[in-house]
Amino acid sequence: MASPPRWTLMLTAALAQPAWAQCPGNVIEMADDAVNGADLAQVLSLWGACGDCGADLTGDGQVNGADVAIVLSNWGPCPAGINAVEPASGSYLGGTTVYLYGERFLTATSVLFAGVPSASFEVLTQSTIRAVTPQGVAGPADVIVATAAGDAVLKHAFTFEPALAQSVSPTTVSVLGGATITVFGQHLSEATGIRVGGIVCGGFMKVSASELRAVVPAGSPSTVAVQVDHPAGALVLDGALTYGSGSVPAWATLLEAEPSPQVIMSAALRDAIRATGLAWRVRDAGTLVEMVLVPPGTFVMGCSSGDGNCQSNESPAHQVTITSPFYLARRELTQDQWVAVMGYNPSDFGGWLYPGSGNRPVEKVSWDMAQQFMSATGMRLPTEAEWELACRAGTSTPTYLAGVQIGQLAWMGTNNGSPGAATWGTKQVGQLLPNALGLHDMLGNVWEWCQDRGGAYSAASQTNPVGPATGGTRVLRGGNWFNIQPVVRCSVRFDTVPGDVDIIGAGVRPARTP
Repeated sequence: MASPPRWTLMLTAALAQPAWAQCPGNVIEMADDAVNGADLAQVLSLWGACGDCGADLTGDGQVNGADVAIVLSNWGPCPAGINAVEPASGSYLGGTTVYLYGERFLTATSVLFAGVPSASFEVLTQSTIRAVTPQGVAGPADVIVATAAGDAVLKHAFTFEPALAQSVSPTTVSVLGGATITVFGQHLSEATGIRVGGIVCGGFMKVSASELRAVVPAGSPSTVAVQVDHPAGALVLDGALTYGSGSVPAWATLLEAEPSPQVIMSAALRDAIRATGLAWRVRDAGTLVEMVLVPPGTFVMGCSSGDGNCQSNESPAHQVTITSPFYLARRELTQDQWVAVMGYNPSDFGGWLYPGSGNRPVEKVSWDMAQQFMSATGMRLPTEAEWELACRAGTSTPTYLAGVQIGQLAWMGTNNGSPGAATWGTKQVGQLLPNALGLHDMLGNVWEWCQDRGGAYSAASQTNPVGPATGGTRVLRGGNWFNIQPVVRCSVRFDTVPGDVDIIGAGVRPARTP
C-alpha cells in the first residue's frame, strides 16, 4: 500500500495538536521551554537534505537558513497556552474555584477574567493552575494567564452567570393571601425581597443562594408577575403566579366552590361571585353554619321606587357601594346552633311543645346577646348596608322576588295561621323561596339584628357605611312572622335599645369577613 502524501500527514498532525499555543523554533523540548542555543545547534547539525526531521521547521525537506531564521526570530522563552477552563461558568459575584489546563504555566504572574485579576491563583504544575474568580459582569469572559513569555489568552472561556429567578412554587394561591411561596433560581444571595403583582410580600427569607421564601399578600383572581428585588436589577417572572378562584377562608370548610346556576340564576351575579376569587358556599367550621358569599356591589338603599308603603326612616333613598365581599349565613341562626355555643335557649318557640324547634330560628335575642354569640364564634353582625345589599340581591323592588306572592318567600301574618293554632309562631328555616343569592328568610320569620346604630339616612352617596357614630339604639331588618305585609319589605327599618330582650321575633343572621 502506498504511503499517504506528505501534506496529508502534516494536516493530520496539526489537527491532533492541542489548542494551546505552539513554540516555533523549539526543536529540542527542554525543561526550560525556551528557544535557545540548543535548538540552533540542532538545526546546524542537521544542515542539508533532511526527510521529515524535526529540524526542518519549514517542511521543505531541507534544513537551511530558513529554519535558522525561525529559531532566531522566536529566541527566548516559549509562550504559555490555555487549553481549557473547568468549570466554564460561575456566579457573577465571583468566588468560583476553577482549574486552567494548558502548558508552560511555571512563570505565570497573574490570572485575569475579562481583564479583572482573579481573587487568588496557584500554579500547581506547568500545565495546571487553580484560581478563584473575581466579581464580574454577567456574560462570557476571556481568560488570560500572564507569564514571563507574554500573555496566554482563551477567548470566552468562562461565563459569569447572572442572578436569575427561574420558577415559583406553588403556582396557584388563594386570593386571601397568607400562602408561602418559594422562588427558585441562581445566585440569589443578595436578594432583598419578593413582590407579587407589584405588592411587597411579607415574611421574606433567604433559604440559600438558590431558594427564597415569602408570604403572599391578598389579591384578586388573576395571573401576576413575581419579582425578586436584587441589586443586579429586578428579576421578574411574568405570569408566574395565579390567584385562583374558589378560595376557602381559613375558618371554613368548602361546600361548593362555583355558584350553582340552579340557585344563582343571574349570570351577572355568578360572574361577580367568581370575580372575588372566593368559594360561593362554605360552612363555618366552629358553628357549622352554612354561609354564602355576597359579592361587592352598588345599589340604591332605602325606599324602593314606587313603593307606597315606605315610612319616613326609609328615605331619602341613596346610592351605596360595598367594596368588599363578605359571607352571610344562608339561613337565620337556629336554636340548635345558638344552644351549641351559648348553652341556653331564649326562644319562645322552643322545646317539646314546638316540633322541629331546634331548626327554627333562635328568637327573643337582644343585640347585646347577639354580640356575645359573635364574640364566642369569631362571627359578626352585618352592617345595615351589607344586609340590604344581600337582601335585594341585585333587585330594586319592595321584595326581592318581584311578581311572586309574598307568602311564597316570607313567613308573616297572612300565612302564619291564627294565635293558638299549630302553625302559629316561627317556622323552620329555609322552607320558602330564596332570593337571587340563595339566601332564605331574609324577609319574615324573625327580625335580624344589624351592627349599626339607629339614625336617619343622608341623601349623599356612601361607600361602606357603618351607621351613626353615636346613638342609643341598634337596627333590625326584615320583619317577622306576625307582621303585616307592609312591614315585610327590603327597605323596612326598626331600631331599639341593644339590651332589649322583650322584642318578639328578634333573631340573628351571622356574617363573616373572608
